Amino acid sequence: MNDDVELIQKESRGSICSYEWTSKDQTVFYTVSLNFARGKKRTNSQIDAAWKGQNNGVYKKWQPKEVSDVGDRASWSDLGGGQLRVAANGYIFYVSYSARVIRGEKLDDTQEMIDKTSTLAKKVIERM
Repeated sequence: MNDDVELIQKESRGSICSYEWTSKDQTVFYTVSLNFARGKKRTNSQIDAAWKGQNNGVYKKWQPKEVSDVGDRASWSDLGGGQLRVAANGYIFYVSYSARVIRGEKLDDTQEMIDKTSTLAKKVIERM
């Protein structure tokens, strides 16, 4: 992300913190959002319960795939175009990624999307 990209903080969707930005080049619009789950810092057992509840609820039809080496745990799903869910340091946050083609360019494949959102998530964790 270039320095000229403006981050917009939103206070919607019931999250404690939400940022969105869009990178606009000539052919593809990429949109990335970073959202933290509501609530205060959680214990490991609270994280486990929330994770399990999400797997049996909102993520059930998306069949999340475990992603290693990101936070305490992470999973990828195709929810909303693509989303990395991360638990780290007692918090759960989500990095959502989507792209829209303007002129027939090739979009990132799933692994590229996972790699990009994982890189961002690791930077978020460093700053937590």
